[in-house]
Amino acid sequence: MIKRFVKVQKIKIADLTLGTNYHFIFIPNQIARNNLRDDLKILSINSLQVKGIMRSITPEEWVFQGNFRARITQSCIITSEPLKNTINCKFSRRYVKDKKLLAPTTDNKIPENDELELLQPDINLFELARELLFLEIPEYPSKSGADFKFENDRDDYEPQPHFPIDNPFFKLKEIYPEPHQKTNTIPCKEG
Repeated sequence: MIKRFVKVQKIKIADLTLGTNYHFIFIPNQIARNNLRDDLKILSINSLQVKGIMRSITPEEWVFQGNFRARITQSCIITSEPLKNTINCKFSRRYVKDKKLLAPTTDNKIPENDELELLQPDINLFELARELLFLEIPEYPSKSGADFKFENDRDDYEPQPHFPIDNPFFKLKEIYPEPHQKTNTIPCKEG
């Protein structure tokens, strides 16, 4: 039997029945993708999709697992040329009603489970897509083979002094060395 994915932006928990698997898909429109593009300061988001299965574990705990896919265009940090990237990752979120599971424990440790979230009446798939995109987008995108070229990478590079040699303060430094440096002192002649 082929499972059909229902297109939604928000999953309403009250509409779901315990013990049933629900297949959802969210594909934001161009306006929503453009808003995300502007937030991320990238060139474009060509496609974006959240697809997954929602199921109950208990009446107070639900799990949403699936795949996140996006095709984006960013600027290469080295060449500034457009660079197309495809993001394809699995995700899992566990929604619970018990706020205590999300709070720090008695020893003030914050729970390490980043999949754990508070169960709300609606689960917004746009916000989930936004979070996943922010987490998965390459921070420093660079084209294959692109490399930084520094001035001192040239074969004919000769280091230059930080200040001109004829600087009068440079001459003073030769005469009066810094206090922490050892100096060769010549005793004064008596007489």
